[in-house]
Amino acid sequence: MEAAPPVLLDNGIIRVEVDPASGALARVELKTAFRFPLNAPGAGVAGSGRLFLPWLESAGGSREVLSSADRPATSTDFHPNRTLRLTWKIGGLTLMRRITMPGQAAEFTIDDELRNGSDGERSGRVGLLCRQSAEPWRRTDRTWIGNAQQCLKLASSSLRPAQNERRLSGSPLFWRQIEEYGTGLLARIDTGGREGEISARGLPGAGRAVEVGWRAEPFHLASGESVRWTTEVSVDEGGGAPDEGNAFAPVLARADFAAAGRSGESVLGFATAVSARSRQVVIIVATDHELARAQFQLVPGKVARLPVALVPAAGGETRVRVKVLEDGRLVSEAAAGILVDGAADSPIWRTYSRRMPEENYRGSWAEIGEQLVRSRDRLHGSNSVEITVGKAGGPDNNLAYFRRHRPYYADLLAGIARAESASPERIFVTERTEPSSDAACMDVAFYGPDGPINAFSKERGGPSFAGLGYVKVVPSAGYRFHVYMHYGINSEGLSISGASLNEDAATTARGEHQVAERLQSGRPGLAPRIGIWMLLASCRTVPEALAFMQDPAAPILMGPSNMLLLDREGRAACVESCGDEYHVYRQGGPGPGFYVSGNYPHPVDGRFQLGPALGWAENTHLREAFLNDYAGARQGRLGLRDVLTLMQSHEAGGMCQHHEDNPGQLYTSCSFIAVTRTGDLWLSEGPPCETAYVRHTLGP
Repeated sequence: MEAAPPVLLDNGIIRVEVDPASGALARVELKTAFRFPLNAPGAGVAGSGRLFLPWLESAGGSREVLSSADRPATSTDFHPNRTLRLTWKIGGLTLMRRITMPGQAAEFTIDDELRNGSDGERSGRVGLLCRQSAEPWRRTDRTWIGNAQQCLKLASSSLRPAQNERRLSGSPLFWRQIEEYGTGLLARIDTGGREGEISARGLPGAGRAVEVGWRAEPFHLASGESVRWTTEVSVDEGGGAPDEGNAFAPVLARADFAAAGRSGESVLGFATAVSARSRQVVIIVATDHELARAQFQLVPGKVARLPVALVPAAGGETRVRVKVLEDGRLVSEAAAGILVDGAADSPIWRTYSRRMPEENYRGSWAEIGEQLVRSRDRLHGSNSVEITVGKAGGPDNNLAYFRRHRPYYADLLAGIARAESASPERIFVTERTEPSSDAACMDVAFYGPDGPINAFSKERGGPSFAGLGYVKVVPSAGYRFHVYMHYGINSEGLSISGASLNEDAATTARGEHQVAERLQSGRPGLAPRIGIWMLLASCRTVPEALAFMQDPAAPILMGPSNMLLLDREGRAACVESCGDEYHVYRQGGPGPGFYVSGNYPHPVDGRFQLGPALGWAENTHLREAFLNDYAGARQGRLGLRDVLTLMQSHEAGGMCQHHEDNPGQLYTSCSFIAVTRTGDLWLSEGPPCETAYVRHTLGP
């Protein structure tokens, strides 16, 4: 016998698929959630599998367990798009379930009732079972279980192996789930004061599925008596975790602020609020005095954000409180603590106050070449170059060409040669081989009152800072510049940043072949890191930089990279490279939207196809969607403080990432903000919510 098709409840905002036989929910989806080109099956999904399955264990002459579709509903009553009623007859017991979905709301209610229709007393336990399916798109998964006093966070990685089970008891209880692309559900389970227990555990296999179960305390029902329990489920897009026990409030509020700060300096953050129903609310943020107040029309399932800056006056912990009022009545609140001027031995303060290793080079290019030789063993990983001395009689380094067309580089080679006691024609500057690691990144151009700003976020697969460092170069000829790794900004306001291209294997192979062929033929070219040094020393504008890097006679031989160039006049370009092949896929001045380079290529003539890291590409798409949704209307009015705050944003599409909260499973190991008007470079070693930005200038 074929299974009955699922019953669909759909009010235009959310869509729920219900198995009419078992009463389990197969899929819960927010229809208004972020959508992006690469992902169809998982976008907007708040949960999938067999969710909220009614569970019954009874003892009364016989023992019966209902937990699957092998005991299908005996009757079904469906009102299109709004209500589904199911009934099971189990011995002398009747289990009734009603699922109700109101109009114009991102919520639904499951009302369950068990009635004793037998002649005698019956006893047992009732509950719910939620077993996620192991979806191929589910790489990250976050679950919280809790009661009115306590909340346990359970990232899916912490639920492996399966025996890593977590339990909480009380009444009422809740389950908060956030899926791969930021859509989540919040289920509140209430039995009118009857105590119960909620548990969560990981399921074996791929797909990061979890199982959440709820069991009420045992019941004893006389003939004709019943027991009821209600599950209220709201669905939202990127609302974050329950904060300070507010899981049972009408509005899910959050105080999302930096972990630490210094007295007299701004500390940034957000107050967020999300509601399952349309509400007009006022959000108030305060410490010992009010910091911000704003009115919002909450849209069902969509997060409202209020950016806030506070300036602590003294050290210690500053408590930030968020209150949400509707018609003057408090409907939700949340709080966060900020450590101000912490002790040196405090782990939070050590993280907040750390800064990258630094190096400085200054003088003529020949003197800088000598300094490179002396310091090359202590250069910081990805900032480093490899200097080798070729054998006499072998191919030279095209020094004659560089003397005519790239004199700074020729002088650099001469200085290296002097320090190495070698002929300048025998000096080769290439890349130092680094240990391989996952590295993603994203680059964004912002426009506003502080001039064009290039914001760069560097992601890795974990919290490693190996090989990261800051370098400042002050040459006597050419422009001053400073870089993190090899990306940065010069004294004329030209900035360049880049991300992993995430290209197909054929494009990679073609680029590697182009580089090898050029080098073997003796044609000139510049290694990427030293090439970008030369670019920043030589170029003032984006058109000049594009011409420099794509010079057919001696290009910068970039590896696979997706780059953003931005200058003081607001000109920008997004450029993909592989070998000596460059693809400029967007170029011009300020306009609607954002210039973004991230972890997916833009195909052209069969080249630059998407590579294997689908999660990275999806992560970039989510970030683009977040920027356009939250800040797109303000592009052109986004100043330095706005950019600093945006770099600290969390949840779906947030720029500050912590491995388990994004589909790329990435960790923000560093970010920089390059201000073209001043040439300043603001660097944060680690997630910006935990680590201070350090301002670096190009002054003496």
